[in-house]
Amino acid sequence: MTNLEAAKEIARQLRLRNIGGIIVIDFIDMRKHKDRVNVVNTLKKATQADKSRIKILPITRLGLGGVESTEEIEKADSWMVMVQDVPEEVEVQERYLEPIPEEAG
Repeated sequence: MTNLEAAKEIARQLRLRNIGGIIVIDFIDMRKHKDRVNVVNTLKKATQADKSRIKILPITRLGLGGVESTEEIEKADSWMVMVQDVPEEVEVQERYLEPIPEEAG
């Protein structure tokens, strides 16, 4: 898998897993500035349509890149994202969970 393919897959996994926070990515062979720029641009493009606020951090000479994600996806939306990639032959049953009541205190 190339770094460009990995960037697209990382964006996909962030959506599927409903991940928020700071994610550090160790890309390989990122010595050339133009390669780092291409990967960052690919990652930005792959995350443009996301509903959560995502900031793509620059890639260092060591090949470390970062994604800062503030998760704002509604629970119903995350359910739809999880179901989208299920093959048609698999039966999916929707289940809605009741929220856990907060403890009085």
